[in-house]
Amino acid sequence: MFQPTPLAAVRAYTLETSPLCFTTDIEWSPDWAIRDLFELADQHGVPLVPFLTHRSEYLVQRLMDESTADVGLHPNFLPGSTHGATVDEVIATTRAFWPDAVSFRSHCFYDDTRMLRRMAERGFHYDSNLFAFLQPMLAPLRTVAGTVRLPVFWEDDVHSGASLPWEMGALRAAFDGPGLKIVNVHPVRVALNVPDEAFAEAHRRLASAVDVDARAEAHPGKGTRTFIEELFAHATSGGRRPARLRDLYEQAVERGIGDRDGRS
Repeated sequence: MFQPTPLAAVRAYTLETSPLCFTTDIEWSPDWAIRDLFELADQHGVPLVPFLTHRSEYLVQRLMDESTADVGLHPNFLPGSTHGATVDEVIATTRAFWPDAVSFRSHCFYDDTRMLRRMAERGFHYDSNLFAFLQPMLAPLRTVAGTVRLPVFWEDDVHSGASLPWEMGALRAAFDGPGLKIVNVHPVRVALNVPDEAFAEAHRRLASAVDVDARAEAHPGKGTRTFIEELFAHATSGGRRPARLRDLYEQAVERGIGDRDGRS
């Protein structure tokens, strides 16, 4: 039987600032861009959780030897999806990318209750399928399927679309405020240091440039990459350690939001 989440389970999130958690929707990106992003994270000692849209040979080789790999799926349920024409087809296609995945984030944050229940039936325990840009006091949610939902706090393309400055100092108060701090980035935007949507549109062709490392066309000033580098440094300063998404899920379960098997 479904049980409401106790108030005490979410109260802590309104008082404390969670460690930064970095994720990436790999968004059909070529391996040169995916590698660039992960190598950047490695330089800062930051764990990065990928949500898969396709099979990346780089990620397969990188993650297959990690016994603690934290990998989610990025299914596209929208009309015309190459993942399939039905919910079951999309789940089956994306499940093949990483059969052990128990988390997901839908392309464009698509959501409906029937899809969510099917994902729960297929063994998914949690998702990061809600976006609340710079929203303070974000807390995990228990979904209608009894799974745990971990909302995203910041995303690179929305920051760019809002024409915000690529300066960590301009948003430091928001990042240091209480609540979950899940960050999501896209490999090509980071590799090209995208500064605005006009630049992104002008370089859209590079998102499918599989055989060419296009970093020579990166924006030379402040942009997505320079901001992410600042976030990486902020997340590891003063002895702090970034969290993996799985860590945040386990914490939510321990505090009483959802059960460990993903059902209430």
